[in-house]
Amino acid sequence: MEMLLDMRRTRGQLGFLCMTVLVTVLFTALGYVTMVTLGKNHHFSSLAIFFCILYAIFWLGMFIALCIQRLNDARWPGILALLTLVPAVNLGLWILLLVLPSRKT
Repeated sequence: MEMLLDMRRTRGQLGFLCMTVLVTVLFTALGYVTMVTLGKNHHFSSLAIFFCILYAIFWLGMFIALCIQRLNDARWPGILALLTLVPAVNLGLWILLLVLPSRKT
């Protein structure tokens, strides 16, 4: 887990794609299972929504960490990863990070 969140690490195009898909599928499945199990009982539905929001926050943190690693690999400033918070720009940034070539030191 420490290697995944290390902001100084670099991540290539394929690694970025695989980790983004893996993290997205993992947190989507977690949210689905939480809503199915806790959402059955109306007393726990607000707790299920709380956990899903918490999962979304963790997913966003992981996605920003992956973007920073990919930007480090391309030798671009890591602060650009905050563009993932802008709704329409985040898809463009994700596509850019997939096609941006790696820079060797």
